[in-house]
Amino acid sequence: MDQPSSGDYRVGGRSVGDMTADDLSALRRDYFGLIFQDYQLLGNLSAADNFAVSTA
Repeated sequence: MDQPSSGDYRVGGRSVGDMTADDLSALRRDYFGLIFQDYQLLGNLSAADNFAVSTA
């Protein structure tokens, strides 16, 4: 998660700028999915398993 250089943004009513590293990790886990923008697939996994990694 990017930290704002100015201003504020909130997720679930909480300011992201005030969150600890653990809070940010939980935020990514609970609120956001992962969509690869580059080909970051794991070659030893099937397509379904690569997808499962991004939803875990």
